Amino acid sequence: MSSIFYLWKTTFKNRLLDLKNHPSHLVVTILVILFFGFALVSTVFTPGEDTPLAQIQNLPLLGAILIGLFLFLLVTQIQKGLSSGGSFFTMADVNLLFLAPVSPRKILAYGLAKQVGMSLLLGFFILFQGTTLRTIFGVGTPGLIALFVGYCLFLVVGEILALAIYSYTRGEDTRRRVVRAVLYCFGFLMAALFLTSLFKTQNFYEALLNAADSSLMEYIPVLGWTKAFTMGLIAGNFLKALIFLVLLIALIGLIILYICRSESDYYEDVLQSAEKIYTTKTAAKDGRISDTKDASKISRKKTGIGRGHGASAFFFKHLLENRRSGYLFLNQFTLICTVVAILASLLAKEHISLMLIFGMLCYLQVLTGAMGRWVKELTLPYIYMIPQNPFKKLVFASLESVVDSFVSGLIIFIPCGLILGAPAAEIIAVIAARVGLAALLSAGNILIERILGNMQSKVLVVTLYYLILVVLLIPGAIAGVAVGLVAGNLAAGLFVDCAVNVVIALIILALCRNLLHTMEMNIQ
Repeated sequence: MSSIFYLWKTTFKNRLLDLKNHPSHLVVTILVILFFGFALVSTVFTPGEDTPLAQIQNLPLLGAILIGLFLFLLVTQIQKGLSSGGSFFTMADVNLLFLAPVSPRKILAYGLAKQVGMSLLLGFFILFQGTTLRTIFGVGTPGLIALFVGYCLFLVVGEILALAIYSYTRGEDTRRRVVRAVLYCFGFLMAALFLTSLFKTQNFYEALLNAADSSLMEYIPVLGWTKAFTMGLIAGNFLKALIFLVLLIALIGLIILYICRSESDYYEDVLQSAEKIYTTKTAAKDGRISDTKDASKISRKKTGIGRGHGASAFFFKHLLENRRSGYLFLNQFTLICTVVAILASLLAKEHISLMLIFGMLCYLQVLTGAMGRWVKELTLPYIYMIPQNPFKKLVFASLESVVDSFVSGLIIFIPCGLILGAPAAEIIAVIAARVGLAALLSAGNILIERILGNMQSKVLVVTLYYLILVVLLIPGAIAGVAVGLVAGNLAAGLFVDCAVNVVIALIILALCRNLLHTMEMNIQ
């Protein structure tokens, strides 16, 4: 076990030395810590509506949101378990630990400890939603901590479950079918709960809340248990929370016992998964987007770009790549958002508005904003060799994400606006505001790549990206709110917000155009 502690100590020491040798990284780290500290302090000490009435009215909605979040994460983890498996280890761990004379159980405990630490880091974003949770759900600081603990616990159980499923089903189609059959049974149970409630209430919104708040839902392993534990802590039912916590801990113990005593080669399972994860991460850092996807599913009926000249060729190239790797020029995430938004508009029109749908989609757009296909172009020589204005090349290389947001805005907001009876001006305004946000996101990515392209810590890069993005969003938000209040027109405020965001994005592109003058820049 001393070798594992030595590995921990050496890793931590090397990270400190890296900060010492790179003062710019140290400054960024300090700024990030200050930002986290300010956000946490403001969240904890922000006054809210911690009244019993607010809790009684909104706790079922919070439970439904938790069920939806946990269901999405659980399906993702199970799919990973059925395909590539989960792994708590990196290739460095494989090369250093798996060859050392250390007990496999101790190595597994080391991996679990690492996963717990990673889950704590990933769960920190919940703590920054304190103001929203206080206002809407009446959840105070103890409830916020309960959500944090429940989310982290769910991530740990999900990772262990993915590894166990992979160990059980590896190379056995029959076992895969058994796992899928069990999952389908739980899926049918959840659908039956919802349909039964819908038949009684004749209201989609109430049926959704009743199904999520059903006692039968709480007895679904992992998904229902974690939700029951979290909501029990929030509601002050500590006995209930303790019961489901014991069930979760017992499940973790049983899964670990199965992994340790399984006849399958645990080291081989972990090695294959770690290699695949390492390859995918390396490809993503290098901008090789095609290497992170299943190339066998990409259509190649037609070769060549066919359109574009000079800098514009990059834009048409990216559109062609989207068409080959997506569905009807749209990715899977956009299609899911479209279906959910239209269904919500049809079935819960009394409880939502077009602005609420717009706000939620913008929130998801910010959280899921990727670097875009232009990163791959920086790793290839062609964008540097084209003898055109660097500003023009950068605009066309990053234009694909803006066009994607415009098309998705059309197919989402026009049907939803017509269903909800929103004015035409408001529909056009939300589409324009979404395009402006996409332009600002793309420009923010370029700014981060220009400033911190050589920083190895991607956690710091992502954190600083969100910090800078918040700063960039402030001018447009202030201008939009001011114009909207003065003119008394919501659409006018959204149009102004779009215009300000586009202007800021163009300024950033102009200031960062020299990014294309340095071909040797390290963007990993």
